[in-house]
Amino acid sequence: MKSIPNLAKIQIREFAQDVAMGLNDTPKHLPSKFFYDAIGDQLFQKITQLDVYYLTRCERELLTKQQDALLNLWHDERPLRIIELGPGDGSKTLPLLKRAEARNMDISYQPVDISPAILAVLQADFREQLKDTEIEPMAGDYFTAHFPDFSGRRVWLYMGSNIGNLTDPQAKDLLANLRDSAQADDLLCIGYDLKKEPARILAAYNDPQGVTRAFNLNLIERMNRELDANFDPNHFQHVPIYDPEKAEARSYLMSTTDQEVTIGALGLTFMFEAWETILTEISRKFNARQMAELCGQCGWKRVRDLRDAAGDYAISLYRA
Repeated sequence: MKSIPNLAKIQIREFAQDVAMGLNDTPKHLPSKFFYDAIGDQLFQKITQLDVYYLTRCERELLTKQQDALLNLWHDERPLRIIELGPGDGSKTLPLLKRAEARNMDISYQPVDISPAILAVLQADFREQLKDTEIEPMAGDYFTAHFPDFSGRRVWLYMGSNIGNLTDPQAKDLLANLRDSAQADDLLCIGYDLKKEPARILAAYNDPQGVTRAFNLNLIERMNRELDANFDPNHFQHVPIYDPEKAEARSYLMSTTDQEVTIGALGLTFMFEAWETILTEISRKFNARQMAELCGQCGWKRVRDLRDAAGDYAISLYRA
């Protein structure tokens, strides 16, 4: 597995730096990418299986029913490298790769994820189920990853509506970095959640089983484990909201009491007032026009939009 040297130490140092910055800010906030440690990975896999969490089902439907359409758009007789950013366990992409093998396509696959644990799971599963596809996992932050030239066509997959977790400046930084790495006719394939009835969107981030709550509270537990913090999860609530004007779902951790929290690794103590929040995640919703405009500003030209049968979700393809 390709990785950044001393990745674990780098991640903990970055985690500590971002925690210090976010908890010293007003209002408080933490980057959602730190949800994904080994425990967070497992919890997120449970979230994707919930009835109310339609996003994964919709994307899986598109990647299954539109397999040949996508492969036809991607393949131009040259070797094809699929680079997936933040793939999780890769279960949505695996059937697509199996179909590519069945069509005898010259294909390789490079999953890029901040979590080495989930990449190890993916690598073991893919190597068991794929015969000819070269698998080259890369552990690290795909915002700053370097993608070397390739003697064929590359397709970057950015799925899971992960682009919705970014602000416009963050999304543009990522899209521009990928465009700078791209060669002529390389492709970008983005999966994103479409605007819809607000109650359905909110339910996806507030499941009655409490899995999403546990996923958010694990961020507190992770600070306790890795940064020697003394957060009491019983003194925080998970609070999800949806703002239809901004088309943005937000998740917060809210302090239920006045309290002090010490983070040993930082040598700092933070004050929380009762009902004060920590923003942990945004999840923006788009339409196809908005996504095309965002990508177009970063040097990507729209090729085609695909939607699931219910019209809840889209996968859009862009060419460098």
